[in-house]
Formats: sequence, C-alpha cells, structure tokens
Amino acid sequence: MTETNGSVVALGTFDGLHKGHKRVILAATEEAKKKNLKAVVMLFSEHPFKALGYEIPKSIMTKQTQIKKINALGAETYTVDFGEIMNMSCEEFVREILVNKLGAKAVCCGFNYRFGKGGRGSAETLSEICSSFGIETFIADHVDYKGEAISSSRIRKCISEGNMLDANAMLGESFSYDFEVVGGDRIGRKLGAPTINQLFEDNFIIPLNGVYASKTMVGSKIYSSVTNIGVRPTLGATQLRSETYIMGFDGDLYGKHVCVSLERYIRSEKKFASLSELKEQIKTDCKRTGELNKMEKKKVRAVFFDFDDTLQSRKGAYRLYCEAFLDKYFPDIGEKERLIKLDEMEEHVDGGYKSREEYFPELINLWNWQDHPPMQELYDSFNEDYGKYVVMLPHALDVLKEVKRRGYIMGIISNGVSVLQNTKLDTAGIRDMFDVITVSGDFGVYKPDRRIFDEACRQAGVPNKDCLFVGDHPINDIKGALGAGMQVVRMNQGDFYNKEIDSSITTIEDLNELLDII
Repeated sequence: MTETNGSVVALGTFDGLHKGHKRVILAATEEAKKKNLKAVVMLFSEHPFKALGYEIPKSIMTKQTQIKKINALGAETYTVDFGEIMNMSCEEFVREILVNKLGAKAVCCGFNYRFGKGGRGSAETLSEICSSFGIETFIADHVDYKGEAISSSRIRKCISEGNMLDANAMLGESFSYDFEVVGGDRIGRKLGAPTINQLFEDNFIIPLNGVYASKTMVGSKIYSSVTNIGVRPTLGATQLRSETYIMGFDGDLYGKHVCVSLERYIRSEKKFASLSELKEQIKTDCKRTGELNKMEKKKVRAVFFDFDDTLQSRKGAYRLYCEAFLDKYFPDIGEKERLIKLDEMEEHVDGGYKSREEYFPELINLWNWQDHPPMQELYDSFNEDYGKYVVMLPHALDVLKEVKRRGYIMGIISNGVSVLQNTKLDTAGIRDMFDVITVSGDFGVYKPDRRIFDEACRQAGVPNKDCLFVGDHPINDIKGALGAGMQVVRMNQGDFYNKEIDSSITTIEDLNELLDII
C-alpha cells in the first residue's frame, strides 16, 4: 500500500470477490473519491480458519488474482496476518489497525461482519467504536440470489457440482483460473485439437469433472474454448488437470499463465473406445460451445414457444386420442384389430401434419368403413376431442416456471385450428403462465408466414431481434421465425422426413438445455 494521509477501508474476508464483496469494496471506492482519500481493502495472508484451527475452505481464486481484481475495482490492498490480530479486542483492532496503520477516515463492511477476539464484534459494534474515533461507518446490505444471500460457500458448492450458471451469476463474472501451462502428451495435436494443460493449486476449488464451454484469454484476445476437467480416461491418465482446446488459436503457451473462464457444463467426462471417437466428440463439444457463445452475444428479452413437439409430445397425445376414437366408433372390435387400427391411424396422420380433409377419407377407404358418421362430425370430433389429450414433454413445466422466474416475457406461437389449439393449452393448464398467446386459427395467418411472428412480438412489446423462438419444425417454426428476424432454438422432436434441417441452428434434445442458453 502506498503512503496516504487517510483512507477508506473495506473490511471482510473477500475470499470469493462475489457480488456481496464487490458491493462493500465499491462503497469504499465511491466514498474515497468523495473524500479524496485512498480506498484500501484489508486482506489476510491466509484464511482466518487456519489460525482458528478449522478446515480451510477451498480457494475460489488465487491470491494474485484476488489482488488484481481488487485493484481493477479502484482499491489498494493491505495484508495482515490474522494470527497477529485475532486476540485483539474490538477497541484495539480499531485503534491499532484502522487508525494507526491505515489512517482510516471511514470504513465499509458487510451486514454480517465479525471482528475482535472470538468474533465478539459485529458491524454495529464497529460503527459504535469507530464513531468515538471520528470514523464514519458504512454497512452494506446483503445481495440476494434466488432468494438467499450470496456467499462464498454457495458458490463453492455450485462450482463443485458443475453449476456454472449460478456460480457465475453470484460472482458477477465467470469463474476463472490462470495457472501456468504445463507440458502434456500432445495427443490433442494429433487429433487436430491442440490443447493447453494446467494443474490446479493445492486447496483450490475443483469444478465437477466434465467438459465445459469456456473462454480463454491469450494476451488481450478472448477465444471460445472447450475445457475438460478430469483425468482423461481415454488416454489411461490418472492426474487431474484442466485441459483446454482454444478454438482459432495455434501457438506455444508453455510456461505462461493463461486465464480460462468456465461458462457452462456441457457433459460428463467419459472414456471413449478409440481416439477417433474422442476426436468426433471434440468436434461435437466445439459445435455446442459455438452455439452457446453465439446465443450469448445476443440480447433476449422474450421467449416464445411452439406447443406441439416443443412443449408436448404430439405423438403421445395423438395415441391417447386414437384410443378414445376407437372406443367411440369401434367399441366391439377385438384387441388384435384394435392394435392394427391404432397403428394405421398413427401412420396415416403424417406426424400430425396431414389435414383432416385428407386424413379421414384415407381411413374410411383403408378400413372400408361403410357406416361411418358424416364427415363433418369426424372433423368436429377431431377438433374438439384431440385437444383433450396432452402429454407434456419431460421437464417442460419446470423449464417454463424457471424461464418465467428469470423475468423473461413468455409467449406461445402455435399453428392450428382455434378450438383445437386453445383446448390443448387449457388441458395442459399452462395458459396463465404466458403473457402472449398467438394461435394461427385465431389470427388467420399460419406459420411460416412472418406476420404471425411479427404479431406475437408486437403484443409482447419487444423488438423481433430481442425475441427467441423455440420450435421443432424446420420450416414452419425455424425458417418462419428467422424470416421474422427472431433468434431461434430448435427442439429436436418429430419426424420431418425430407424437410431440410439446417445443422447450423442451435439444437437441443431436452428442454432443460434451454436454460443453459438464455
């Protein structure tokens, strides 16, 4: 710390530099600017738990990174040995450290700050004692995330479970490390994906073993990357390390400290039968990382969903409808004939995309159904009865609730007859979850016509470019939404026969994956 005639001191452990810690430090820097003083963050040379005889928590960042980040916030650091102050009374600490050592004119701390022998002093105690020395005290309130105060222990738990989304949200930036690059076996180079290897320092938090979408800083440039945390079982290795493939970079980084930031967990670490299988998986991981990073660069304010084969299984629902249909019109047929008719109904509906005007005449002809009811009755029955059967995809309701909880405007853009599609939404019990519901049968325009997408965005009050549409059909949903200037994610459901599917489109197999994108 440089010489100063006075300072504003930030007090705390600051072991994670999360959003709560930053609130305290920024309060100190702002007050220091007002008073034309130095902002100083008091750090400990080692975690206080060591002197107290407790198990030391895993480090979330190295000491060098901690100081660097504090300096970037506009503060200097002053390091003390906790063992030398742990037996000081509260009054002694204020007088000897804050007044005599740091020349404190003001101090900032968190709501749960403890100090003095045995941790007897609280933030309120600090305020009372400092007042007697003419020192102002600023106490920062807690910062919540998902209804609970942010803490380093919560962040450690998330990192150890591979939950980088929550960890990074609480940190206010991506969890990262900048360990020295060490020599490897150069297998990555043979696979066309040269990697950098880094070993974790002792007592540093180890993320869950697996593959992560990451970003790597080389010099002043940031590259998309894929990082494997683990022992590389395909190669028969046993030493745990971080191995990162930096996309678009080919250079020698041995002996240098390189910063790798983990963005999202992609998959668990696994052993492949051959290096060629591993090579193909690396390509898949890179594609997935590229998709995630591409989405990150865009702002999303509203999320729209198709319904059939995006939120519910059209096939599963149609099977239930077919069973009810046969119960109604063919109640006396044997089980074998019933199964044949069920299969034929599913086969001829063309995945649900065949019109009823084509569908029922085909069945009548196929079955030689002489005493069939009037055609209009069959049409009306389909529109009224099919919507009564809904089979939601796994996790659909949980994902919708989470998207809503995150504050996005939510909507439905669904093709189909009005009574049918609206009945489905009511059967599913999800209508009240959405801010906007646009059914083509109500609106009179059908996907992929961009006008139905334009109308949904207009009702949401959000520019098309800031809206994300999640659908399954490569033409009706994906091309339609893209044509309207929306962002898209394709749910890989349904059988689209010869319809072109653009492999460059971000594709998910499970709705849970959507939460990794937005």
